[in-house]
Amino acid sequence: MAGKVKKGFGIYLFILLLSLIAAFLIVVMVMIFSPFKNVLGYQYVFYHDENTEYNVTGGDTSEMFDFSSLEEIKINCNYADVEVLRTDDVENNAIAIENFAKGFAKQDGKIKFSYQIYYENSETKKVLCVDVEEAECFLYFSKHVKVSILLPETDTVNLSNVKLNVTNNVGNIRVAQGNKTQPISFRSLDLKTHSGSIYLGKGLDKFVDHVFLSTKSGNVGGEGDLFVTSSFSLNSSSGKLNFQNITLGAQTATMILGNSEFAAKEIVGNVNIQIDDGYFDAIKLTGDISGNNAAEQMTTSTITIGEVVGNVSFPFANAARININKISEGKLFVHGTTGSVNVGDLVGDGWVEMTTGSVNIGLSGQCEIKTTTGSIDVVYKLATIESGLNFYTETGAIKLGVNSSLKFLLSVYNTAGQLRSNNVSIEGIGYGWEIPFAMNNGSVPVNITSNAKVEVVINK
Repeated sequence: MAGKVKKGFGIYLFILLLSLIAAFLIVVMVMIFSPFKNVLGYQYVFYHDENTEYNVTGGDTSEMFDFSSLEEIKINCNYADVEVLRTDDVENNAIAIENFAKGFAKQDGKIKFSYQIYYENSETKKVLCVDVEEAECFLYFSKHVKVSILLPETDTVNLSNVKLNVTNNVGNIRVAQGNKTQPISFRSLDLKTHSGSIYLGKGLDKFVDHVFLSTKSGNVGGEGDLFVTSSFSLNSSSGKLNFQNITLGAQTATMILGNSEFAAKEIVGNVNIQIDDGYFDAIKLTGDISGNNAAEQMTTSTITIGEVVGNVSFPFANAARININKISEGKLFVHGTTGSVNVGDLVGDGWVEMTTGSVNIGLSGQCEIKTTTGSIDVVYKLATIESGLNFYTETGAIKLGVNSSLKFLLSVYNTAGQLRSNNVSIEGIGYGWEIPFAMNNGSVPVNITSNAKVEVVINK
């Protein structure tokens, strides 16, 4: 009897559940087929609007935008995508607004969509503003809202005196994407979005006076080369930032990268980076690169550069991994902790200090290296030593490779300052040598201090 009661209760419970689901679906269908109708305190938001404007809101329809006469185009929005492009869809300068947003919102939610196009100063007409207010939903089916600055495909309109200033939240920003016969020029790019992405297309004229790009978690893509005559600033926390060739003016470029992944082919100019646990990758850098400060130090970032023609300075490297194939001109300065420094060929002078981190350098200049427990591996590539070499570690191993014709005076000390020959090997010399060891009767000092193994390799 008890089993039949339980079975009957289960059936009634199942029927009740189906009834609730059916009622919910009916309510949802009513809302979808009756947009903006209040149902139980909620409503379905549905927009399907497209407008192309040739003049300011409420302006004389006989007048047309003249973008070339402007000093600035200023766009403010929330999640709308913003794009600037050439198209054969228009014969005159225009601004297109698309709104296909869909979703569910509360009855008292901000569901009204509106936009306003106006001149900041109606007399001078130098700053054109586009303000967009998108509908806010707690559940979106579509957030397709777009603001497009349209230029005729065949028009040679010159925007080289215009600043493009976009402030966005989660929308993407695209400038001059696609290969176009007529490039789009701007005097300045000031593009900001919180979690949207920024794309600079091949149709953008590479000569720009000022570039400021900022996104917290979006990506940044530069499809073409950039030649920035004044200032270049890049702010990101966790995006992927990909560029081609960047040529900078006299001002040092500022890149706040956080945990982002930055990649470029060649950079010409000086760069200062603030990086946490991110990646910086460049094939070649002609200029100086420096990074971080006492307040915002590196953690476990990775710096990879093919060649640097300039100075390299990372005084707060901490656990960062610094990998440079060649420093052909300039100096190397690194102070870190548990990271690593790997330089295939250091032509200039250097100073490197680590704690437990390792140092591996191919040396064609002068360099002082110090660690606490980290290993030191140096291959000295020149035929002569000008002013001596100094390597120091408390308990890390040291390996030094030298040319067989090199002349120098090798001294190996423990950390108490005492000469020692135990646990010291000089490969390729044979027996009977002692410390100090005058290689080829040389006198230029090579001083090694370590309580651990010291290995000198004579390369034939």
